Amino acid sequence: MSYRLRTAFGLLSTALACIFLSISCQNQAPITPSPSGTPVPQPSATPTTPVATPDPQPTAPLPSATPLAGPVQIFPGCFDAPVICPAGTPCALPSCSPEDPRTRPEAPLFIAESEYESLNARFNLSGVERPNDDLGGLTPMHPLAFGRQIHCDNSGIAPLGGRLRSCSQYIVAKTPGQYTLIANPADFIATFAPVENKAEALSMAVALTGKQARYSFELSPDFRFYSRSFRPTVVTDLGAQGYQVNLYDYQRFGCGPHPHFEVTYTVSRAGQVNETSRQRIYEDPAQDSLCVD
Repeated sequence: MSYRLRTAFGLLSTALACIFLSISCQNQAPITPSPSGTPVPQPSATPTTPVATPDPQPTAPLPSATPLAGPVQIFPGCFDAPVICPAGTPCALPSCSPEDPRTRPEAPLFIAESEYESLNARFNLSGVERPNDDLGGLTPMHPLAFGRQIHCDNSGIAPLGGRLRSCSQYIVAKTPGQYTLIANPADFIATFAPVENKAEALSMAVALTGKQARYSFELSPDFRFYSRSFRPTVVTDLGAQGYQVNLYDYQRFGCGPHPHFEVTYTVSRAGQVNETSRQRIYEDPAQDSLCVD
């Protein structure tokens, strides 16, 4: 083979070897791992559109929003607190403590009903009635009467609802024959605060919210239940934070359904009342078509 031919053949072999080595080195280049230990994702040839991640949904409906399924049976629990169980199945009943936890004040002092007509005209009210029996814990305990006023817009002690937007007010006889109208929460608190015991906390909560204490329940298996257990009104001493009181509310006005709620309040020792929780507990299906103004 001539010198020129050998030289050309050698150059061609060298070139082919370099091309082969270059391709092999590119294919075997190492990939740097990500901090999490997974390979770095390779870029896509086409851009992708970001996908919005939906908010996580609750795994189960709230107990206050979904009624118990199927027919139920009602068992007596502790201290007139019923227990609701599915019909035809065993029901675990609670063990009762020997001490009744319910807080019930003494009955309040009442202004004589013979004075109601004149008081109604004097204070330009729409009605005067006997006050709630649970107001006897207020101190000082003056004779009281419940006053009802209509067209209350951001006024009155507690809203009573209805198309006429009625609200509650109170008449107090601090001295015999001398009557004072308490028409707002600030004046009521100034009259009866501080709150120094459970009975006073209960009375303050009832007066300032218009909600009711419940010590027993009249229930029917035909009701629509949202809770398996009920508790009567109790007052818990929270120390420096005041007291915790559970009362009951009923959606009287509007069109059905008309549910009953258990509502928890905190009552400070200065007399301030704040709602902390509300749970729908039952309703009567027979009132689903009922509309009340």
